[in-house]
Amino acid sequence: MLTAAVGTGILCSILLGGCAILSPPAAVGGTWSGQITWDASGLWSPFSMTLVQDGSAIQGEVRLSGPGGQSFAIVVNDGSVGGRDFSLDASGTMSLVSPSVLVQLALDGEVDDTRVTGTGTQWNDGAPNTFEWFADLIAPAEPDD
Repeated sequence: MLTAAVGTGILCSILLGGCAILSPPAAVGGTWSGQITWDASGLWSPFSMTLVQDGSAIQGEVRLSGPGGQSFAIVVNDGSVGGRDFSLDASGTMSLVSPSVLVQLALDGEVDDTRVTGTGTQWNDGAPNTFEWFADLIAPAEPDD
């Protein structure tokens, strides 16, 4: 009797664990507005993302603040969302300065309904800077007809 109860408990744990793994990805398509807080200095800057989601894959662009508060866009090269886990890699050129600067961005985070929070790294011509970030959904993606 005890063996059957333990076996049933193990089976339920496996099934419930499997359900968590198979949970659908959070909805992240749309326009997001957020803030990056730089670890080294405590300074912050606004940023935004316009994301298109296809299943767990994410495409789109990220707009960052450049010199003088001007914004510039970089393209999402690889992005995914699995359950609540969020990751995104983007890169592009900031031509607001001369010579232009190659900017690469990696964001990792967790989706909680209409907010994503996490940590990231931005490389400017290869020099890494780490930060914490959050973004709030300000306009969800239009539903497909």
